[in-house]
Amino acid sequence: MRAYSLLSLKVIVGFGILVDMTDSQVADEQVADETDWNRFGQRIALAVYGTLTVLGVLEATSFDEPSLTVPIVILTVVSTSIAIVLAHAWATVMSNRIVFRDRLTSASFAEELRFAAAFLIPTVLAVAVFVVAATFLSVRSCLLSAEGALIVLLFIFGFGGAKRTGASIPRCILIGLLDVAVGVAIVEIKELHSFFVH
Repeated sequence: MRAYSLLSLKVIVGFGILVDMTDSQVADEQVADETDWNRFGQRIALAVYGTLTVLGVLEATSFDEPSLTVPIVILTVVSTSIAIVLAHAWATVMSNRIVFRDRLTSASFAEELRFAAAFLIPTVLAVAVFVVAATFLSVRSCLLSAEGALIVLLFIFGFGGAKRTGASIPRCILIGLLDVAVGVAIVEIKELHSFFVH
């Protein structure tokens, strides 16, 4: 009887440990899933931010429209994007040195690469569209073409990001259109400026 009770106790304890391990594994998987989703959300947000910034740079160049040339526009967009990436990278390096008193970690370096990609990808797209359009369109029309390409990219980011989260198609379209609306608002800033100045 005593042996049976001891065996029963071992079974109960073993089952409890197994349940606890299973709960821990489930909790770890949930934390991992949440971390993955958070990272994905941050990457989409960064991609949208980079695209909107490049869109703003393109629109800002058009304020001096009479003296615009293809090389000036390309140089302005590329140099501005590179300057932003370098400034962010240097700020990250300095913050690691000052706050953590350590070198840039591999995780921080990977984050910097993602930040750079968020600016350089839309920059390359805008410059490519601008160069192609410059062969048969005016500079202003080239700017509008490049801006249009970036606005389409905004919709793709919004739609694709929402789709990845399992959202319905109507909701994906809505989120994509919201990103587009912000992009259009940035483009229209010049029109507001022209309206108040003139």
